[in-house]
Amino acid sequence: MILTAIVYLTIAYEASNQSVLCQQWVAKTIAVRSIERNLTPEEVCLQRFQFSCWDKGKPTQKRRITKKEKIVAQHAWMRHDEVKARPNLYHDTSVNPAWSRHPKVKFLKQIGTVRFYREERG
Repeated sequence: MILTAIVYLTIAYEASNQSVLCQQWVAKTIAVRSIERNLTPEEVCLQRFQFSCWDKGKPTQKRRITKKEKIVAQHAWMRHDEVKARPNLYHDTSVNPAWSRHPKVKFLKQIGTVRFYREERG
């Protein structure tokens, strides 16, 4: 599968300050959402109100992603299948969104400062 830079940039913007494992979980979240929503990974990344790093198709963050950060993000994407869980939500521990306490949302794992969840739909 050939992906545009949007997926790699999303992983890097969202989690380049975290471990490679955490970035793999972010990548897995994108992949799971892609399957669940029948969208391409790029479409998932650019959906409104899904990833804080995008607004109207343009990065909201002022900093540039380094070549090293992009390579690590690509590596995380290529290895996201190693994550056996199926997260479809996450947030940084600096926030406590209401959705994280919903009965249909199950906490899976915290890696660094990122908490991953699985929302069962239907």
